[in-house]
Amino acid sequence: QHHNHTQFEIFCYSVSFSSHNNDLNFQQQRQHITFRNVANHSFSDIARIIKNDNIDILISDTSSYYKTCNSSSKQYQQQLVFHFRPSPIQILLPGGASSSCGGSNYYLGTSGSHSIDYIVADEVLIPHQHRQHVCERVIYLPCCCFALTPRQHPYCDNCITENDVPPNCGNDDDPARSDFDISDDVFVYACLSQPHQIDPALFDLWTTVLLRQTERSVLLFLDASDDGSYNHVVKQNLRSRAERNGVVDYSQRVIFVTLPASSSSSMNYSSRCINTLVDLMLDTRVSGCSAVTMARVLRSGTPVLCFGDGEKMCQRVGAALLSAVGLHAELVVESIEDYLNIAVELCHDEEKYMDIIRKLETLRQMDDDGAGDCGVNDDGVGGDVLFDPARWVQCFECGLVKANAVWQSGRVLEDIYC
Repeated sequence: QHHNHTQFEIFCYSVSFSSHNNDLNFQQQRQHITFRNVANHSFSDIARIIKNDNIDILISDTSSYYKTCNSSSKQYQQQLVFHFRPSPIQILLPGGASSSCGGSNYYLGTSGSHSIDYIVADEVLIPHQHRQHVCERVIYLPCCCFALTPRQHPYCDNCITENDVPPNCGNDDDPARSDFDISDDVFVYACLSQPHQIDPALFDLWTTVLLRQTERSVLLFLDASDDGSYNHVVKQNLRSRAERNGVVDYSQRVIFVTLPASSSSSMNYSSRCINTLVDLMLDTRVSGCSAVTMARVLRSGTPVLCFGDGEKMCQRVGAALLSAVGLHAELVVESIEDYLNIAVELCHDEEKYMDIIRKLETLRQMDDDGAGDCGVNDDGVGGDVLFDPARWVQCFECGLVKANAVWQSGRVLEDIYC
């Protein structure tokens, strides 16, 4: 939708049966692209179709490691299409369709395949000290490499434009902490990761150190699943461990909330709920939250504390987004000690906490005003590229043009800096 259509001719190949095929907004965007539904084709046929379309650059998101091509019981990977080399330049783009729902069920890392020429990244997601672990050449964007959702109405995560705002999505429905039996005078730490992303060692630190040093605080989790038995097991395990760790009144200090039905799922929460409930989001270390989850939290005006020393890409997502909005120094840490110190300090030091809140509010205003750039402004606040796909595409197209120039000249592939 946001590409320069005088320079790029866009083809879209749908390899799975998706609700997007019937989505009104997607239908409206088809005027900008040639759309082909190849869900019923074999991989060799898909590759032949792509080759016959004379595609110069073929791009796959990382959901290709999970999606299937047809309705048979055998699970094929659409990544196999790339092994047929239907295009001279083949690129892997981090993220995927599942990430648009705030989940984390998409692969984030190198393809490990010689059929992929480039992977798109930024210098936080793939820092130079970890460059040797990626087999592809890297297209380094000057902004955050994640292509996030379009600007959304501030009161609804499912709205694309203000004209799409549903009638029940307004200020009258704004939640209050009392709706969730949470007092207004407590500091709410929240983990919005899925249960399998919470490692025992970090949970022990939250309960043995963090909650003890911040008496007027609670630790909040989202209910993990619509399956009641699964939720029950998660709650029981976490609360039992908190009790073993000596948390007094653990049932009141380790709490679980289910968001209103206006959210499409428990992990696709509305920004206004997060802004009302959460004072500080605590990212996990073994596997951090998805880019979309992190971006929604930041867009709500809620700070996120995360690690920046992870060896895996999925551990550096939060650091990449916080760097993009100019809050790396305040909210990205390299050690457990710094993680705990900052978490405690933000609870006790209202002035420092409010300074971060003001920076996030400035970011939201830049987003609403359509201002900003792919860096930071004079106040040290990140540009709105996280929430402005048009600006992101400009950065991305720079990489595509340079990759095409390398191929046209016959030069050896190398990392590209936009």
